[in-house]
Amino acid sequence: MEQAHRPKPVLLAVDDDADDRAKIEHELYDRYGRSYRTVCEASAEAGMSTLEKLRAAGEEVAVVLANLWMPKMTGTAFLARAHRILPTAKRALLVTWGTHLFESRSFAR
Repeated sequence: MEQAHRPKPVLLAVDDDADDRAKIEHELYDRYGRSYRTVCEASAEAGMSTLEKLRAAGEEVAVVLANLWMPKMTGTAFLARAHRILPTAKRALLVTWGTHLFESRSFAR
């Protein structure tokens, strides 16, 4: 009896820095590529679009990662919106080593 092909759950990472995004994509694929599909986006807008498409397609999103300091939307705001779109997905904030969380007033808003 043949089992139906089921797509791998998705690990979505959003980071506006190309070098950091490439490193994240490499590390996620290297560690989890056998069990998960890795998708990386360069902006919060692209990440939101991808989340909407994944939800519409009925795909499972296991984890959403977002850079804390992105242009136009902080990582915390992005993850809050992601939670409304896909409430079962785990969420985590990507913070550059040495970043002070409260160095910007926009974080407190």
